[in-house]
Amino acid sequence: MTELTAQNWEPITEASTRLSDDEIKELHKSVPNWQVVEINNLKHLQRHFEFPNFEQSLEFVYEVGKKALEQKHYPKLVVDVTYVTVDWVTHDLHGLHKNDFVMALRVDDMLSRWELISGEKDAVEEASEESFPASDPPGY
Repeated sequence: MTELTAQNWEPITEASTRLSDDEIKELHKSVPNWQVVEINNLKHLQRHFEFPNFEQSLEFVYEVGKKALEQKHYPKLVVDVTYVTVDWVTHDLHGLHKNDFVMALRVDDMLSRWELISGEKDAVEEASEESFPASDPPGY
């Protein structure tokens, strides 16, 4: 399998299949800050983000939502005052598809671009860093 990039999106068709465990392990290398979790016998791709306040949690959710609308592929978003959990799964396939990993990569890329544009870390980038140890490589 080739390296995952944000451009590897593909439409879900009748021929589409969910990923095998080996394919999941390989693609997970592209988004190491995300966890593969099993919920109700379905594998999901999930990441937890912490924020200093509700306003910044909502800003993050809005940006993730815009990306989801672009591809018509929607995550489960759990929003609380100071945290957001993003959960990707392809329900039509009853599991994970490459697109779930592409969307996770796009969220990670969005966080890194915010830092580049501002020249300094904003609350979303700081929250991202708090979501995983500094020794972990960024997910891009």
